[in-house]
Amino acid sequence: MQIDLLLKNAYVFNVYFKKFIVGNIAISGDKFLYIGIKKPPVIPKKVIDLSGRYIIPGLVDCHMHIESTMCAPRTFSNWVVKNGVTTLIAEPHEIANVFGLEGITAMAQSMKDGPADIYIAIPSSVPSTNACLETTGAEIGSDSVAAMLHMDKVICLGEVMNGHDIIAGPDTKTSRLVRQVKENAPKFPLEGHLPRFLDWDLAQILYNGVNSDHTDQTLETIRQRIAGGCFLQLQEKND
Repeated sequence: MQIDLLLKNAYVFNVYFKKFIVGNIAISGDKFLYIGIKKPPVIPKKVIDLSGRYIIPGLVDCHMHIESTMCAPRTFSNWVVKNGVTTLIAEPHEIANVFGLEGITAMAQSMKDGPADIYIAIPSSVPSTNACLETTGAEIGSDSVAAMLHMDKVICLGEVMNGHDIIAGPDTKTSRLVRQVKENAPKFPLEGHLPRFLDWDLAQILYNGVNSDHTDQTLETIRQRIAGGCFLQLQEKND
């Protein structure tokens, strides 16, 4: 077996034991071949002595909005990798509010060839309110969702913010989009943005497939979501 790179004398974080282990890392191609204290029996092509530095897996930011940073995706990824974030899941509903599918497509193009891996969540709530409360430049409907399901790097349905729409029945816009994704991409996670939904209302939303939440939690909403098998994402915010 060929070893292309040997990183020796490192503190390697093992995610299964949840602790750092002193050891060496042998890499073959683009995969880890060996992590341990023994010296591999094969002469590596290249050796780097890390002299006790720490190595951890790349961090994943599983929900964020690049547009909110006021940076182009590639510029943003240049900075986040310096803080250990190697993978992002971007939900571009803010640019979709202005430019729709055209804006998302342009944003996806500008994500390429950066140092971080950037994936895309399909915006499910554009516009985020009804026409009486805001004027948007575009709308994401079933045609846009169908197009995004065939785009590279699209991996989930982005935050479903209108939980009331799902509770109202199968013919609402949000219910139709959720059903469209479930039928055409059954392995896609369905993200939720579901503040304050509890008990019967929460149960209906989870039953319809929205299986994560990331916003505005109390101890009781956390307890009920965990009890219902919901994937919980905790945000740290400054008041």
